[in-house]
Amino acid sequence: MIACPRCRATLCWTLGDGRRKCQSCGARYSATSVWDSVRLSAHDKQRLLASFAAGQSAYQSHFAGGPCMDSTERFYRLIRACCLANAPMDSNAICAPRVSVAERRTRWMRGWSAMTQVALVCLEQRDAQIEIRATANFVAADLLAQMPQRVALGSVYPISAIHSVASLGVRDHFVMVPKGIRATYQGSPAENFWEFTKQRMTAFRKVPCKYFPLYLAECWFRFHYRANDLVNALERSLHAATIAEVREILQPIRSRDTCPVTSLIECSGRGQVLSASQS
Repeated sequence: MIACPRCRATLCWTLGDGRRKCQSCGARYSATSVWDSVRLSAHDKQRLLASFAAGQSAYQSHFAGGPCMDSTERFYRLIRACCLANAPMDSNAICAPRVSVAERRTRWMRGWSAMTQVALVCLEQRDAQIEIRATANFVAADLLAQMPQRVALGSVYPISAIHSVASLGVRDHFVMVPKGIRATYQGSPAENFWEFTKQRMTAFRKVPCKYFPLYLAECWFRFHYRANDLVNALERSLHAATIAEVREILQPIRSRDTCPVTSLIECSGRGQVLSASQS
């Protein structure tokens, strides 16, 4: 059932123009789901959804006999936007502070000396689920004074019993993912999630800063549905989300040509606008 984007109520009236009017707050909204808004045949959408769940890129899916490259990339972006709409992500849980050259030391752990900017992601453990939430003591300057001396770049640094901070390098306008990923091991849920995320993003090698929240939300969705049928879970999210909600998420990203090096796109939950946070 498609809910009201303002109050999340499901009871509504159907208007003559096809839209719906919420019985709770009176808001009018589009009832067209993301799945129905895509102008592809049901067979092509099912095929692209299966390719996305299997980890194929838009390039691989196109040359395997699918739709054109532009249609495939747009459909993939809509899927990632639906993952972002369902992921528990705070607007201030991702930042990209600069690494001061004057503060560099020879005893830093691997990877920090080669980067002038890093992406920090605050992770919160809720039982067996990982949420991307910021904490009250999430200060980038204080973390940069501790993390290079204790963990390598790309690792997870615990700051409390349930909170951790993960890191990746930023170069130019891209978040860099190292190619050499070590073998998986049984660590904390935050470490398992971050290793899973890096293994998934290794196929891209680098991700544009402004699209990083979309790819991070995709990895969160894959990690928490890895034991279930991923195709059905993605299809349900495409049917549940309206195209108006997804456009609200993607519009700030589309309107920004290039994300500056001094900022990183912030991500938020369903129905909230993405913005840029200056570091």
